[in-house]
Amino acid sequence: AAWSAVPFGLAHWVFDEAPWHDSLFLVTLMLVVGVALAGIFERRRNIVAPIAAHMTFNSIGLGLIVFLQ
Repeated sequence: AAWSAVPFGLAHWVFDEAPWHDSLFLVTLMLVVGVALAGIFERRRNIVAPIAAHMTFNSIGLGLIVFLQ
């Protein structure tokens, strides 16, 4: 799980205007999400399940961003 979660987390580093501690928090959160998605894959043995979970996570995040602005 770590082999896939580390690059998944690092891919979410924000290089723009975000303070470094916000990016670090996001990377840490995405590391946890990456491990969870790997766990879903291991449990289901099907790539569709973690993809659906990732889509759901992104939809909720996007909804919160739009709603909280």
